[in-house]
Amino acid sequence: MAETNRSLKIARQLRSIRSAAVRNLVRGLLAEKGDNSLGEKTDNILRVAKGQDYKTVVDALSALQRAGEVTLSLPLPPLPPAVADITYSVTMPEKAFLAYADRLMNEYNDVIRQYVEFTHELDILCEASDDQRIVACLETVVDKFGYSIDLVTRLMSLRYRHTAIPKTDIAIETILSPLNDRKRSIFFVAIEDAFDASRSYLTTRRTFMNFARGDRLNRQVRHYITGFFSPFTDKDVEIYDRARAFAGYSVIDLAQYILSSAELYTQSGLEFPSDLVAAVPETVRLAHEAARFTTDHLPLEPFYDDKFGQRSEFLFRHSPALGNYSAALSFRASIERCMSGRYDGLFTAPIPSSPLIIDHEWSPTEGILALCGSTDRAQFRSGALPAGRLELTGTFAYIVTNSTEALDVSGEQLLAALDACENIPLILTAVELSAALPPKPNDPLYELLRTTIVFDADQSLTTDYAVRQATERMVLDDYDGDILAMLQSIYSAAPSVGEYYFGFWTDEFLTQLYGLYESVEAVWETRERMLTWYGDYTDSEVHKERARSLSLENKLLRLRNEIDANRLHVDGTRLRHWMQDEVATAIRSLITSGEIILRPVENVSEAQNEILLLSDPGLQLARIVAKVFHEFCSNRSFGLDSYIGRRIRHGTFFGTITAEVRTILGAFIAAEQERNPDIAAFVAQRLRSFESDVRRFAVDRIQIRSAEKPKGLIVPHLDTDAKISHLKLIYKDIENLLDSTTNVPQVMDVIHQHCWLLVGPDLVNIRQQLERYRTERLFFDSRDLPAAQEQALRDARVAIHRANAIVQERVAQIASWFAQPPETLPSATLEELFRIVVEEARTQVSGYEPEVEIVDEASIRIVGHRHQYVYDALYVIVKNAAIYGNRTGLLRIATKKSVELERVVVHVEISNRILNSDMMNVVLRRIDQAMSKPIDGAMVVEGESGIPKLRSLESEGKEIRNVAYWGSDATLTCSFDLFLATA
Repeated sequence: MAETNRSLKIARQLRSIRSAAVRNLVRGLLAEKGDNSLGEKTDNILRVAKGQDYKTVVDALSALQRAGEVTLSLPLPPLPPAVADITYSVTMPEKAFLAYADRLMNEYNDVIRQYVEFTHELDILCEASDDQRIVACLETVVDKFGYSIDLVTRLMSLRYRHTAIPKTDIAIETILSPLNDRKRSIFFVAIEDAFDASRSYLTTRRTFMNFARGDRLNRQVRHYITGFFSPFTDKDVEIYDRARAFAGYSVIDLAQYILSSAELYTQSGLEFPSDLVAAVPETVRLAHEAARFTTDHLPLEPFYDDKFGQRSEFLFRHSPALGNYSAALSFRASIERCMSGRYDGLFTAPIPSSPLIIDHEWSPTEGILALCGSTDRAQFRSGALPAGRLELTGTFAYIVTNSTEALDVSGEQLLAALDACENIPLILTAVELSAALPPKPNDPLYELLRTTIVFDADQSLTTDYAVRQATERMVLDDYDGDILAMLQSIYSAAPSVGEYYFGFWTDEFLTQLYGLYESVEAVWETRERMLTWYGDYTDSEVHKERARSLSLENKLLRLRNEIDANRLHVDGTRLRHWMQDEVATAIRSLITSGEIILRPVENVSEAQNEILLLSDPGLQLARIVAKVFHEFCSNRSFGLDSYIGRRIRHGTFFGTITAEVRTILGAFIAAEQERNPDIAAFVAQRLRSFESDVRRFAVDRIQIRSAEKPKGLIVPHLDTDAKISHLKLIYKDIENLLDSTTNVPQVMDVIHQHCWLLVGPDLVNIRQQLERYRTERLFFDSRDLPAAQEQALRDARVAIHRANAIVQERVAQIASWFAQPPETLPSATLEELFRIVVEEARTQVSGYEPEVEIVDEASIRIVGHRHQYVYDALYVIVKNAAIYGNRTGLLRIATKKSVELERVVVHVEISNRILNSDMMNVVLRRIDQAMSKPIDGAMVVEGESGIPKLRSLESEGKEIRNVAYWGSDATLTCSFDLFLATA
């Protein structure tokens, strides 16, 4: 119905057009709706139509506008015109354009005047932050004045300047919403990015000015961008071209461009075409003058700050939207006149003039000293406003680019000058800075600042090395190796420079200060201290939280390294108990029988001759060592076999190597399954073979050698010359202890410690065999790929390259596990252990990203051997949740503490969501079946042995008890009690 009424209205309007030629042109335009040449045809009609016909044509064309289907450029467009359809009168001679512009603006004289009065009223209401009246003012703005670039600029600026006007924000969003469709011009993106304080203004300006200097954008859009960012040009033809472009968008934009540009040019001492100004109706010009605020008037907020005074960068950002403020126009003119080229990214000429007045008798050095306050800075003024950072920066750059001599300033003076400025490396080249600031090796602060700004202007290996060397030297020489102390010193003297260095000294930068830090952990600790200090100093909750987060990451990294270092483990307490039962008597007998002359085993043959070891009394010590070493390696409860089984073979080895590889290659397979099935099938088959080979190495090789495991790489016997040589060292260490039976415990400790040295050659062999196996069996060779589309082959090679890099990294990580654990007492809180276990599960199970919740009411620290047991228990539970449960669902740990007699009891519950396809009664039945399995050898058995391992932990000691499972709805919970002795 609405469409019918609209068509009838247009038909009536067409009949009322007096000129038959104009009427036919409009009919032709309607018949060709959607044609790319509509903009030109609209332009032609508006030039031909006279008097009342002109208004009728505009009304009829306005009725054609549709959201997302705007095809016509009008004086007061009811919807934002599509860029391709904007009228651009490029073929119209200059005199004809002036006549057209004169007629157009006179035709809309009252509307333009009312719009100027509206902008003045809007500015007053914004200064008062009168939310309600601003909304009322904006309610009919589009109906009255249509869309214009000037209106959009003002509203976008208002949205980013004021935050305490929520109703206004909604009104602005409603008005601007048509700009967000798929035809949105890049120009409006440029406006918004320029006003967004979270973005670098210079970077934004240079990005869009680079677009404008190219030929990828429509001609009129290039004019809009250059007019917005860089208003001055010394060519009249470009001024006219911009006027044509703005006239094509709306009549209001034409008038506003002419009047605001004329004022800017006048403020800068430049000529603006007077005939363009004359084309603007006198009533509009008078209204424009009446709308101006006094010379020194600016809205107090947000352009002033109690701490920093005038926020000149912020004022400059928003100056295109502050055309009614003479002070803002004057300020913008003073900056653009000097800095326009540098701001646009053009470095071909020196800066032509200074934004601030400089005493002509000053030398370049004296000018810089004035910037840093060593000379009376009161002489620096910009119009009626106090000098801000932007003007001081421009003055610094002017001095540097126009100086014929190097500056002679100290580190303290340069620091003060840089503190007064901003973005120096963005507006000066490394060549200009190097010429103005020559090296001063005896001034560490000067060298730090000099090398930093040169590096920022030209980031190369040479400048990077120079700034790192200067940083290391100053930290070591002046701050006793503490970079935080140096940051605090710089910050107290020059806050803005301190802010810069706080952001500049990132983890990546600190990691490369090899003279200061020997490990990544030391770097992270330093960055954590910096964040903590900065958060407290500035009362920034964001940085305090980052410091807390980094602190936790550091703790978890240290804990993860501790766990990796202790993956190979032997329970020394239980081994000593076994030795007390099995070999202590033999050791006492050896001590008391003074007549026996001990002799070392001469070779491997003797060491493996059991009859000789039993029959030769002189080899009694060799027999004891061999027996202990065998138990050290092979015991299924407390020996190496037990811990290799639970910490390496039980999924950890396989998952660590394969999880990320499966993710990468799986994504490629899924993407190519339909398009290139042959190559997808090949990669899938190679992935299966790869995973099978990984499992085979763990099952066959990472074993204690025995009749059942003949390929095991850890041999629990004295089977090599290296082990025999070490046995002789054991004799030497024990000889002095064989004079008293009271030394039996010491003898057992010596044997225990030497067992780690005896197994050392086997651990070296594992590392070597693992690397060899990687190159022979775990390497994906892209040369074997079958024929396929070129793009699929490229994608496959990229995926394979990434997979090979990950395998190499993971194999190196695993190889580091096969070493004697450090002689430290590991400790961690339950929360830290849980987080580590979850992170391990993430790396070992592809797609495991649970939503973690931790309620640690117990807040207990686990120390020593209990650390090992609790880690193993948590690992079994979380790994099972990762494999069999919902991989993106909730994973929750809750702990509570109580005291029973002389024991602290910590109750631990871990809950996870089961799969949507599973039923809880079936899951619990499977768990019951697993709980009933024999636990003998659970620690060394691979496969579905997680729950038996947990039960084995329960049975092995008195710490872990009461293992239980239960389910509620779709949540499965496992619990156990941890019994600890009270202090």
